[in-house]
Amino acid sequence: GHAAAAGLGVRPGALETFRRDFAAACAAQAAGLPESSRGVQHVDAFLAPRDISLALAEEISRMEPFGEGNPEPVFAMRNVYLAQGGVRVMGATGNHLQLCFAGREIPRAVWWNHGDQAERLRASASSPHDFMFTIGVSDYGSRHAELRILDVL
Repeated sequence: GHAAAAGLGVRPGALETFRRDFAAACAAQAAGLPESSRGVQHVDAFLAPRDISLALAEEISRMEPFGEGNPEPVFAMRNVYLAQGGVRVMGATGNHLQLCFAGREIPRAVWWNHGDQAERLRASASSPHDFMFTIGVSDYGSRHAELRILDVL
């Protein structure tokens, strides 16, 4: 492991109790933080759509493995529009999103575990959004750059 790693055991049948109590403890800890620091995330660089390419994704992949001591670069774009019909629910239970952007410069994006945001994004598709994301290489279909959304503002 590493300095931030932790191990624990949960009795059989107690997982839901652990989840509830752990979430409550995290919420209590977050409540003690100053308002200005809640939800703040680090962005390594702001990109223009023309900056995003397979070549960039491949260059970033050469920095792997990401983890403790080598965090994955986080990028952001401001004032980006989603394409008409550009929000699609994915996954067997509809818990993921695929996002397509207006124009063809920005590659497809996925937002894992945020299927519940589909209607909000569809309703605001005519407004610009700010996106935080990482960039990876996808081999699904043809090899291409893929954005992995972290947050949409």
